[in-house]
Amino acid sequence: GNTFIIDINIYNVAYMACAGFDLQFNSNCISYSSCEATSQIGGASGTVLAMEMQPGLLRVTVDYTSYANTNSGYGVSGSGYLCKLTFAATATGTSPLNFVAGMGEPTGELTLLRWLAYNPSTIENVIWVNSSITVVN
Repeated sequence: GNTFIIDINIYNVAYMACAGFDLQFNSNCISYSSCEATSQIGGASGTVLAMEMQPGLLRVTVDYTSYANTNSGYGVSGSGYLCKLTFAATATGTSPLNFVAGMGEPTGELTLLRWLAYNPSTIENVIWVNSSITVVN
């Protein structure tokens, strides 16, 4: 029943306006509780929405378009956290924390969107690093 927070961090991003990803976990040993409503990258704040699409699959959207709109159409740059997710331990075991593409309904993606002077494009060469959490008695 103990809760814990998982930070999803990002490093050295340039001009990001939006991020979207699905996170898969073992719903038999942890359950999603909530997310912090803000993201902090490079000294700027964005908004975060997270929704459990099905047991064990969380969809997260991070939005910095307001920041981009007030900065001549340039998204946020730097390092920080995309989101902070709170989970609760429900049973002993290990849960993967995997970034997955093409899951959920509608189909999710692993995307980072860049805005350069209001010209959107996908940020290429992104490395999504999976992890795991172990719940012990």
